[in-house]
Amino acid sequence: MKKILVIAVLMIASLNVMNAQTINFGVKAGLNLADVSGSPSASSSIGGETSSYSNGMHIGFHIGAVCNIALNDNFSIAPELLYSQGGYKQTYTFTDDGSFSGVKETNTTVSNVSLNYLQIPIMAHYKLESGLYFEAGLYFGILLSASNHETGTFNETSPVAFNASSDTTSSNDSALNKVDFGLAFGVGYQLPMGLAFNVRYDLGLTSLVKSQTYGTAPYTVTEPAWGKNGIIQISISYMFGMAK
Repeated sequence: MKKILVIAVLMIASLNVMNAQTINFGVKAGLNLADVSGSPSASSSIGGETSSYSNGMHIGFHIGAVCNIALNDNFSIAPELLYSQGGYKQTYTFTDDGSFSGVKETNTTVSNVSLNYLQIPIMAHYKLESGLYFEAGLYFGILLSASNHETGTFNETSPVAFNASSDTTSSNDSALNKVDFGLAFGVGYQLPMGLAFNVRYDLGLTSLVKSQTYGTAPYTVTEPAWGKNGIIQISISYMFGMAK
């Protein structure tokens, strides 16, 4: 709740300067390179069994409306309303050398998770006379939907040879937090005609995956909350009526 109030205060502060300052509106779109920090559990090795996680980049996009409220020649406030895709690619590998169980096997599962957000960044811009500008601020995101495309392979080499594979897609966001909040900072270049180019990094401060408990008491395992969004946004935008 405190985080939502911070966003509301910043939005109200932006509205208060609208009547007295130069305001321009525009559109924005671009590429997202997304990942999350952490994994469901730490890598482990016991009794001939080894398990590990590795994360990779998920590619998405963003598109939406932007506003620039000039406070003076250098400073401005820039609220945005975006449809933005986050996500991650995670590989889980399990191996058993057979020294304890007598079964040699390798199991690999690759999860490609796509997250669709309604995102509200509120940025402060400092612009140089050359058109180069720096930005920093906060963003608030609401999870609209999520999907997971998962592929897996299972290979057993002893005592018998056995191979299997799987390919499934599911849409279920019940295990995910619906609200994302974080910091954003970047750099861009604004042309006098209104066209601009920007690179920004969104640093999530809230956990993506909720804490979960598996099994039946007294044999239960609790997995702590994990994963914070990290997204590189590469954008092109156009501001209508923007002066140098």
